[in-house]
Amino acid sequence: MRFVFVLFCLLNSGKSKGQQFNTFCTVKFNDSMVADTRTRILYNNVSITSTYSHPAVLNIQVTPPEGWRLLSDEHITLSLGPGEKQRLPLAFIKRLEASAAWDPVVIDISLNNSSNTAQYRFYLRAGSLTR
Repeated sequence: MRFVFVLFCLLNSGKSKGQQFNTFCTVKFNDSMVADTRTRILYNNVSITSTYSHPAVLNIQVTPPEGWRLLSDEHITLSLGPGEKQRLPLAFIKRLEASAAWDPVVIDISLNNSSNTAQYRFYLRAGSLTR
């Protein structure tokens, strides 16, 4: 018999770090980032650690906000053994229409062949233009 537990994510955010939990992995990342007038690319390393007792295949979907473009694949498949940790380097390029408001990057992680899904968010913002 196969037991699958679902616990939706909890957000424990400090000033600059985000960490969220579910039953199959722990996810850590920078919670928010600002691109000033000299910065066009923002980088965020998402750390994923398996808390599952068996090898797991995770399907990851990264959705950037409007005005930003992800410089890697939006669909990622990640295989993790029990307790294994991997980093996903994500890079976002700011377009001219990027908002000066905080806009979310949405990361959906699901356990392969399961309905276990967790959603994570961190925020990007284009700095205001100064003259």
